[in-house]
Amino acid sequence: MLKIMKMNREITMKQRFLSLAISTIFLGFTAAPSLAEDVNAWRLFVADHNKPVINVIDALDGDKLNAFTVKGPAALYRSESGAVVFAVQGSANTVTALSSGISFHDHGDHADIDVDEPALLNVEFTGTKPGHFVERQGNVAQWFDGENHALLFNEQAVLQGKKAATSVNVVAAHHGVAVPYDKYAVVSIPNPEDASKRPIGARVVGLDGKKVGEDALCPGLHGSAGSGNRYALACSTGLLFKPVVCNGDWR
Repeated sequence: MLKIMKMNREITMKQRFLSLAISTIFLGFTAAPSLAEDVNAWRLFVADHNKPVINVIDALDGDKLNAFTVKGPAALYRSESGAVVFAVQGSANTVTALSSGISFHDHGDHADIDVDEPALLNVEFTGTKPGHFVERQGNVAQWFDGENHALLFNEQAVLQGKKAATSVNVVAAHHGVAVPYDKYAVVSIPNPEDASKRPIGARVVGLDGKKVGEDALCPGLHGSAGSGNRYALACSTGLLFKPVVCNGDWR
């Protein structure tokens, strides 16, 4: 049985905490007498609210595993797999990737866990005012409030130290969001009269930048959330769900 506990964020007056918690993995083999390996690995990633420092703590014994210096105070986000932690540094216009040191290998009938030292990866993405971070099934969309494009990249490429990213045009700089899936992305559409106001809709674009299907109205777009293969954008008129990829129709 493999169970991954999602990160919990806890904010105090001095520090912002983000925990990466991975629970027990039980391995069983039926071809031989029953064999079980019980592995626990809990790590707490702590981003200092005032300093460009990220501390990594072993949550089981409280030992400090490492401390990484980045370029600015960071908001932390974990990938769905738990293998990567992304440090979004709004004041430094930088997004830095860290390896959690914990990874899983699925073999169908069981999954193995590898526990290594956490590490600061040699991968950074830059842009003015990095904002919303969205990851779906290993694909990441990083939004920048001060740019007319969003960046799309892949978790596995980041783990390999590759800074490969696709830039997707979002018409004009605005406070919006991009959601990746497969070879497409949903991006917010800025208010054509005043980009500083909330977005007015959403559109699907391919990695080649070409629009797919028709735009969807989403006045006052602000906020988004997903679960499984479902993702929704919050509009002043209700929820807008991601489109069907084959034809760009919205649900």
